[in-house]
Amino acid sequence: MQKAILEEQIEPIAVQLPALPDNIKDIFVKIMPILAIIGLVLNGLGLIALLAVGIIAIFALTAGVQVLLGFVFTVATVVLLALALPGLFARKRAGWVWIYYAELLSIVSSIISLSIFGVLFSLLWLYVLFQIRGMYAE
Repeated sequence: MQKAILEEQIEPIAVQLPALPDNIKDIFVKIMPILAIIGLVLNGLGLIALLAVGIIAIFALTAGVQVLLGFVFTVATVVLLALALPGLFARKRAGWVWIYYAELLSIVSSIISLSIFGVLFSLLWLYVLFQIRGMYAE
């Protein structure tokens, strides 16, 4: 089994954290595709908002790097979540890897935007992802 980027570095930390009960893991595995779809919808709405803000900023000549970065990160997140969906429904490792990458991207985005709540929330989801990782087959 080939490891995803940074998976080997995060794994030693993740295994030291308290394990979730098996029934909670089952619930997360069952709802993960639904959560990915919700993420797709919300990020799609975010793209529309960023486009509107970007257009207004261009006309006001105040277009900043932050709007551009937000747009790039949101597009990348939408792509990663879309790639994850088939694997999440089929409970394949590839689906887990794509949603793992989306979560890593979310952490980077939250750090860049200085969102402490965003970083903490993303780290919580990263914990959940590592808890359910073994439930996705090769």
